[in-house]
Amino acid sequence: MNKDLVFDIWLSQVFMHKNINVGNLIKEFGSAKEVFIRGSKEIDLSLYSNTVKSAFMLQDLTLAKDVFDDCVKNEIEILSYADENYPENLKEIDTPPACLYYKGNISKLSKPLITIVGERHPTSEGRGNASYFATEMEKAGICVVTGFADGIEAEVLKNALEPVTILPCGVKKASPKSNVKHLTRIIGNGGLCITEYPSMHTAQPYNYRHRNRLLAGISDSTLVIEAGIPSGTAMTVNFASVYDKEVYVLPGSINSKHYKGNLKYIKDGALMVTHPSEIVYDYYMKYPGIVTDFEEKEDIS
Repeated sequence: MNKDLVFDIWLSQVFMHKNINVGNLIKEFGSAKEVFIRGSKEIDLSLYSNTVKSAFMLQDLTLAKDVFDDCVKNEIEILSYADENYPENLKEIDTPPACLYYKGNISKLSKPLITIVGERHPTSEGRGNASYFATEMEKAGICVVTGFADGIEAEVLKNALEPVTILPCGVKKASPKSNVKHLTRIIGNGGLCITEYPSMHTAQPYNYRHRNRLLAGISDSTLVIEAGIPSGTAMTVNFASVYDKEVYVLPGSINSKHYKGNLKYIKDGALMVTHPSEIVYDYYMKYPGIVTDFEEKEDIS
């Protein structure tokens, strides 16, 4: 592993959860290493917090080196912002991570991506829909992205063959434990697990909001299976709207608390869908030759 990634880790630590686009710094200086070397002299530090100023002035790589060594020891890869595999969609959000930690097949991020989200206590109908939409879109050539929570996300992890999952914590602290078995299978099948947190970082309540920005930002669109009000799904939907991403929503009963969020999103302008083919067609138009439309499948058969 390239030891210069220590500087990307350092940059990630300096700006973690701060409303700053580190991508612009990397573009300006050429690399995280150059930001480290020249930043304290060439960056107007008055624009940043005292914490950021201190980090630049101290130039202490101790913690970053510890994280790097831990990644080597645990076979966790590091993807820097400057790497050619860094997803273009994430470069377009206002706060892209300076680096991502991952296990699995990083080439999944170059595929057409859709994020599937929903509540943690879904109905049996919601579980079935999560499984159906995830598997059908995979068959069409769309890579499915989801979180790691119970409920809808767990159904996607359980049924999709090669999904991408984004953690709100480090890889070694993945929770809930009931989903870890899915993680092992996913990575073995050629899927991917990514996070912006070092391996031993535990999930804190405020991490989920930051993780949800990645769920919304990394994909071309977001699909809501079931969502009540209030719901963590709302954060992902809000980020998708801010990033000008399409939001697809399954309709549901007006009398069900499990669909109150869905109905709100539809009222707010999200696209109502009732079958995977509706989403697949949109992706087919955007990615011809990569995504296979349902009608095209029927013609072939």
